[in-house]
Amino acid sequence: GALVAEQYNRVTPENELKWQSLHPTLEQGFQFAQADAFMDYAEQQGMEVHGHTIVWHQQVPAWVFQNDSGGTATRDQLLQHLDQHMSALAEHFGSRVQYWDVVNEAYNDDGSLRSTPWRTIIGDDYIEQAFRHAAQYFPDAKLVYNDFNMESPGKRDAVVNLVKKFQADGDRK
Repeated sequence: GALVAEQYNRVTPENELKWQSLHPTLEQGFQFAQADAFMDYAEQQGMEVHGHTIVWHQQVPAWVFQNDSGGTATRDQLLQHLDQHMSALAEHFGSRVQYWDVVNEAYNDDGSLRSTPWRTIIGDDYIEQAFRHAAQYFPDAKLVYNDFNMESPGKRDAVVNLVKKFQADGDRK
């Protein structure tokens, strides 16, 4: 702990802020104990927190993508789940998280959108929808798109084009 605090001024949790850790079942509700312990450590060390991650194709419980009957959620239902999730994060953490990975690994190396339940249910604008919700709930945080292999020209170009589109639209992203 002391070496980390000495060498770093920002920390990112591996799993504590992912859906499967925070809200594993609909019936249980939110489980903040692990995330709170992580946040407490960061704050005691004077570190910023980079929250990882809100929208990802892994480590999301199946219930998120389902309707009340256990079938596939509609676009509006999944957007409502996303909205409720972000609202709970904002209410619980406030401005304690300075950076949020809003969307994680949405593109393939060739620049095409990855096939995910988010995309299948919401549509190709799911990234934009996620950032719009995040801008509403985390107005003081830096909102981040996170990915690997960004040196791949197709992926890099797709992400750059996404950012340019957001900038052209005048959105805070």
